[in-house]
Amino acid sequence: MPSERRLHPATLLFDLAKHAKNFAVPAVLVIFGTSQSSSAPWGMSNRMPSGWEAWLLVLFVPAAIASIIRYLTFRLRYENNELVIRSGLIFRHERHVPFKRIQNVDAIQNVVHRLLGVAEVRVETGGGKEEEARLSVLPLAAVHELRARVFTPAHPTHQHSTHSTHGTHIHDAPWPMATALIVLAIGSVAAGWINIPHALGGHATLTAWLEPAFNATNCGQPVTTGALAGIAIEDCLPGEGGEAADHTSLELTLMAVSSLVAFAGIGLATFLWLKNKQIPERMAQQYGGIHKLLLNKYYVDEVYDATIVQPIKVVSTEGLWRGFDVKIVDGAVNGAGYLVSGVSIVLRLLQNGSVKTYAASMFAGVVAVLAYYLWR
Repeated sequence: MPSERRLHPATLLFDLAKHAKNFAVPAVLVIFGTSQSSSAPWGMSNRMPSGWEAWLLVLFVPAAIASIIRYLTFRLRYENNELVIRSGLIFRHERHVPFKRIQNVDAIQNVVHRLLGVAEVRVETGGGKEEEARLSVLPLAAVHELRARVFTPAHPTHQHSTHSTHGTHIHDAPWPMATALIVLAIGSVAAGWINIPHALGGHATLTAWLEPAFNATNCGQPVTTGALAGIAIEDCLPGEGGEAADHTSLELTLMAVSSLVAFAGIGLATFLWLKNKQIPERMAQQYGGIHKLLLNKYYVDEVYDATIVQPIKVVSTEGLWRGFDVKIVDGAVNGAGYLVSGVSIVLRLLQNGSVKTYAASMFAGVVAVLAYYLWR
């Protein structure tokens, strides 16, 4: 059997905090209700009631014991492409969630979660109103492992080699991605040959391909409306033709400068990363802020996630799913059922088969009708 994992020990802390929050109002009511003196405002005496500790023990201790039992008996493991969750002390409950049914593994963190390096995980399958499983709480490494196992296709031929070594292996891209990369590589080479500049004897075909559409000229002047629009090219006077300017020197200069910059970058990278690796390490330590900024790619992914991905996710999950779908759509369907059931309960009280009840109902109706006409 694959090894089973426990929740993070911080689970006890969060469970106790949750119970304390749930019992806060009952505890306050107990404190006010068991107060021995009403001389102080709101019935509070100068000291706490003598029995409040016992009442809090009655409310809080059983919940704390239940949290400890839940933590000690809760196990999870990965087995045959499914997540297996086992819990319970007297009544054992084991749930099997196939990876192919899991649509989302949502990790929720507040400030305390971030300080402790843990997260509350909600496994959603889309088959019901609530999540399929809630794991509170797991270490971040366990969260990453769960997501990797669920959303990474299983490759039995690679599993043995992966587990037999401790390093990370780079595998070839799947054939759809490899095919796309090969097509792009061929296209880039072909585009380079097609777009040979004038300075090297080419025609720069791609450069001037759309020029007639964006820069139409006649007799060397832009064509808009008016007299030039109807003048044919052969009617232009000598010197009026749109001769292209000679940019050979500019093209050669730009090609030379760009090539020098490219080779300088290759040489600098070779010098730093192959010949003198201690230099980048010292620079990273000396310029820690710049190194961190470049290492995180200017935090573009983080900004995109915070401004685009997470808002869309919140709107989709809390608004469209839990708000509209569950509460409005499902609520309307379930509400219709509850309405019919409630009306049926009331009607069944009237249709009970008792002749006395029917006679009493008819008598009440007759009295109501007579009363209406007499007092009208």
